[in-house]
Amino acid sequence: MEKSPGGFLEWRSHWVGCREWRSHWVAYREWRSHWVAYREWRSHWVGYREWRIHWVGYREWRIHWVGYREWRSHWVAYREWRSHWVGYREWRIHWVGYREWRSH
Repeated sequence: MEKSPGGFLEWRSHWVGCREWRSHWVAYREWRSHWVAYREWRSHWVGYREWRIHWVGYREWRIHWVGYREWRSHWVAYREWRSHWVGYREWRIHWVGYREWRSH
C-alpha cells in the first residue's frame, strides 16, 4: 500500500477541518455557558423585581395601615371624650334642675 502525496494532503485537510470544527465547538460551549449564566442571572433579576414590587406595595400598605391606626386611636379618644361630655351635660342638666328645685 503506497501512500500518495494526494492522500496525505487529503488527510491533512481533514485534520485541519477537524481542528477548526473543534475550536468552533469549544467557542460555542463557552458562549452557551455564558448564555446559561445570563439566563440564570436574568431569572434572579426578574424574581428580585417582582419581590421589589411586592415590597413597595407592602410598604405603601403599611403606611396606610399605620395612618389608619393613628386615625382610629384619635377617633376612639374623641368618642371617649364625647361620652364624657354627654355625661357631663346630662349631669349639668340634673344639677341645674336640682338647684332650681332647691331654690323654690
